[in-house]
Amino acid sequence: MYRLVKVGVLLMIFGSLEQNLYSAIKPSDETLGQGLNYGTEYNYHVTTVNGVEESDKSTEVKAKTQSEKKCFADSNYNNVVAGRATHKLGYCYANGSNENMGLYNILVKTKLCETDDNYFVIE
Repeated sequence: MYRLVKVGVLLMIFGSLEQNLYSAIKPSDETLGQGLNYGTEYNYHVTTVNGVEESDKSTEVKAKTQSEKKCFADSNYNNVVAGRATHKLGYCYANGSNENMGLYNILVKTKLCETDDNYFVIE
C-alpha cells in the first residue's frame, strides 16, 4: 500500500514562496541515504505555499535513482574482455560514458564503476 507523504520543502532563492514536495512511497521499503531505493522510479508532486494557502498539487513528475554503484579495477584489456569498455584505434572507452581510459593493453589499469545498466564511469 502506498501513501502520499510530504518529503521535503523547496525554498525559492528569489521571493518568499515556499514549495512542498510530495511522493508516493511504501513505508516498508529498504532505503538508501535520503530515503530512496537504488534503481527505483519515484513519482512526485509539487505545491507552492504563499504563507497562508497551499496550491493544488502539480501534475506528476517522475524521477529514477541511480543503480547501486559497482566498481571494477582491472587492466584496460580485461575491462574490454569483460564488456565494460570498448576499444578503437588503440584506445579504450568506458561503455555508456564513452570516457577515454587510455591505451588498450594489459599494463594500463582503470577503475570503472557501473552507475546504471551498462553505463560505466572512470573513478
